[in-house]
Amino acid sequence: LLGENAPVPTPDGGGQGERQDLPLTLASVGFTPRERKDEIVILFFGNISYYKGLDILIRAFGQLPQSLFCRARLLVAGNPQMPLEPLKKLAISEGVAERITWELGYAPDHKIKSLKIKNFTILLTENILKY
Repeated sequence: LLGENAPVPTPDGGGQGERQDLPLTLASVGFTPRERKDEIVILFFGNISYYKGLDILIRAFGQLPQSLFCRARLLVAGNPQMPLEPLKKLAISEGVAERITWELGYAPDHKIKSLKIKNFTILLTENILKY
């Protein structure tokens, strides 16, 4: 995540846009407490960039055994630094789009911590020099 004083990219690719804090709580993204006792929540958070490998996570999410997949949700929370359309199309083609929640924009640390997700947090980074 960006530091508190880091510039925020604007949609036109420039800098210094205004940071908008997300209302990032489980309820804000459609999760209710203990919606399913056995629910598995997988959280990906941070800047959404090519080198973060979210495409790898989406493909892997689709490869979960059905017994896990039917209980799993992928929550993607972050500030997009790339077009999301290819990732959303990939999610559709992999058959996982209905199990992914996209919470886009800057999320300060205290809001991420407030999620208190206990299952999995995924922090991916590919070879940044490729990009």
